[in-house]
Amino acid sequence: MASPDLKPPPKGDLVTYSRRARPRVPKDQLGPRKVREVYFVRARTLGLIKIGVSDFAAERISKLGLSSPDHLDLLGVVLCPNGGQLEGDLHCRFAAQRSHGEWYFPSEALLNYIRDNAHAPRARAAAPPAPNEWDDLVS
Repeated sequence: MASPDLKPPPKGDLVTYSRRARPRVPKDQLGPRKVREVYFVRARTLGLIKIGVSDFAAERISKLGLSSPDHLDLLGVVLCPNGGQLEGDLHCRFAAQRSHGEWYFPSEALLNYIRDNAHAPRARAAAPPAPNEWDDLVS
């Protein structure tokens, strides 16, 4: 049951998301969408495969591994220029194989999709040295 003091988001040019107001930008004025990586990671012992999305999959898997009781292997990524739409499409496509959350049983169809479409993740570009480190590089 909804709380009686809960109000709908304001109408007009602001939309409220979790207590923060953001200006609404018309779609024709939006810039290019960020290219993200839809990743496939396998829990080594359980064999389950996670379908997720991240800006840099290798970093995301590294963080997931810190809280996972199983070793995780990155099977590959698919670049996703549509901001994560592909991830949702894949969740629907392989819904019959879902174990829980974003984890799926390794069906032949899922493994074939990964084999045919995934590749190694992008490497994050190295940051330039901090200003005080330039002296060490040139001397």
